[in-house]
Amino acid sequence: MTTSEYPTQKPVALLARVIAASSRKGDVVLDPFCACRTSIHAAQKLERKWVGIVVTHLAIFLIEKRLKDAFPSIA
Repeated sequence: MTTSEYPTQKPVALLARVIAASSRKGDVVLDPFCACRTSIHAAQKLERKWVGIVVTHLAIFLIEKRLKDAFPSIA
């Protein structure tokens, strides 16, 4: 599944800009509807802590896969 399959998906660059403008390194970013995973990806990239809330196991698996692919050193 690619991010373009979600019609409301925003580019990582846009969310990174919003997160960078509204937080500092080490701050916590909350995404209560993170099925698209982009905000979590941007937060990790900008060295923010993050909390993402999803309701399905598939979404959790996809978040884990995206983060491991983008950030191989993530635990």
